[in-house]
Parts: sequence; structure tokens; C-alpha cells
Amino acid sequence: MSFKVEISAATGRAVGGNFATSNVSAFGGASCNDQGVDYETRAGTFSFETGSTQTNILVRVCGDTNAEANETFLVILSNVSGATLLPSGQGLVTIVNDDVLSLILEESGPSAAQAAALDQLLGLRDPFRIITIPDGFATGPDRNTRVVLFARNLQLNPGEAASAVVVRLQSSSFQLFDLPAEDVRPIPGTEFTQVIIRLPDDVSPGTCTFNIRAHTRISNIGTFRIAP
Repeated sequence: MSFKVEISAATGRAVGGNFATSNVSAFGGASCNDQGVDYETRAGTFSFETGSTQTNILVRVCGDTNAEANETFLVILSNVSGATLLPSGQGLVTIVNDDVLSLILEESGPSAAQAAALDQLLGLRDPFRIITIPDGFATGPDRNTRVVLFARNLQLNPGEAASAVVVRLQSSSFQLFDLPAEDVRPIPGTEFTQVIIRLPDDVSPGTCTFNIRAHTRISNIGTFRIAP
């Protein structure tokens, strides 16, 4: 991305200064190849050719497939010589998100909104029982079923906990649960991310509807069934 710096009139004097990028809600980093980097941080000098009224500063903005809010960063000018810097001396840049958080649905399911969902332990599709973990497994006293869901355009930011992803579930009796994810990780070799949640103790049997919420984005609606 090119950022234009202007002076009000051409001059025979040497005009230049320093610039640097600075985070606001975007994450700068050394390379777009690093996870979570939204733009490549830069710092250096700028100058105007004789008789010119503008020069450009180049900053690489990174494209990703993570559905998130629009993000912003600053390009800040300093130590200008040969001209007077306006009071702000900085430009605000907005990176517009164009990715959609998508819950993966099962085309062959019993309904159009049937989610691709599996019992984490047994690898079986719904209907899910609230408790399926056998006593013999070394999981402690919590034997509630963990359900694996699948999403597109979802990844954790650097240092972000899995619980930053929340599944909002509504039971057949209109109970409402916000379930923080226990695990969120990409599936190697695919564009999908798996999200693992724990079924709540008292969810009513029947068809549940739910969506995935992360980074201010909300996915499409899916369903799975709870066994009586």
C-alpha cells in the first residue's frame, strides 16, 4: 500500500524526515508469513525530489482468511526538515475485513442447516448424549461429551486463548448457553478449523441451533441433535 506525503508548494530546499508505523488495532510484524501479522512494520526516512510536491511511503498490508473486525494502524511522520509539519503528523490506515466466518454444514444431513459435528471421543455424528466419556478414561470427574465443530476463516490471534471463540447454543426448549471453546486449531492441509466445545449439563434433548462467535464476527446458523 502506498501512502502519499505532500507539501503545499514545490521548493528548492531539501525537504525530508522520518516515518514509522504504529499499531492501533492491527498487528504489525516483520513478515506477512508470520501468523497474525496484519501489515509489515516499517521505519525509515522520506524526502522530496527538487520541484516535487509529493512522495510516497510503501507499507505492505497482509491478506489473510481470518474473519475479524476492520483493523487500523498509523503511519507517523517526525523530525521533518525544510518544511513545517502539520500538528497531527500522522495518517490513520484502515484494513477492511472481507472474510466471512462460516460454520461448515453437512450436505447429507437430516436438515439443510445440519452442522458437520462429531463426538470428539467416539468420532460419531449426532444425536449426542450429554455424557459419553467412560469412567475408565483419565479425564477426571467431567464425563460430558465434547463436540467437534468445523469452521472456515477462523484462526486465533497470537497469544489468544481458545476461549476467545464462543459457541452460542439454543436448545429445543429455548435455553441459551454461551460455550467457550476448549480447543481451536487448524486442520492441516485444509482450509478448515476445528472448534471443540463441552455440552452443558442440563441442555434439553432435541434439536439445538447454534452459531460461532469470534473477533466480533458471527457465523451462519447450524443445528445438531441431543439424545434423550
